[in-house]
Amino acid sequence: MKLGLGKLPEHALLFASIEGKPLRPSKVSSDRGTLADRIEAPEITFHGLRHTHASQLINAGVDIVTI
Repeated sequence: MKLGLGKLPEHALLFASIEGKPLRPSKVSSDRGTLADRIEAPEITFHGLRHTHASQLINAGVDIVTI
């Protein structure tokens, strides 16, 4: 990873349609909300998920610079 191996190219999309086209952020959020409702997960925003994940990584001993 330090050599850049395994990284996505800069033009790659993290969220893409089945055709490889960009998704609207509101669509991603809406779909996540639908899935969360279906599996009875607590309501949390993507921003909240980001902070929760960072907190879990810190708790697991991951270096803050790495996070």
